[in-house]
Amino acid sequence: MNENKFDLKNFFEKYLWAIIGAAVALIMIIFRLVYFILCIALIAGFAVLGYKMQKNKVNIKEKLKAFIDKI
Repeated sequence: MNENKFDLKNFFEKYLWAIIGAAVALIMIIFRLVYFILCIALIAGFAVLGYKMQKNKVNIKEKLKAFIDKI
């Protein structure tokens, strides 16, 4: 009989991080932090892309030249 009983402690132990994630997402939506985080992610992504392109400048130049020659 106790097996079918809803146990709140076990529920929170099992789904704690899902509840925290949903709460954080809700707070982000309410305060429009999603746009801020998206902008930060885009800036970081393009910074990494620029770094990789600068580091592999010669390889990119050769591949771009080969691609243009195919066209």
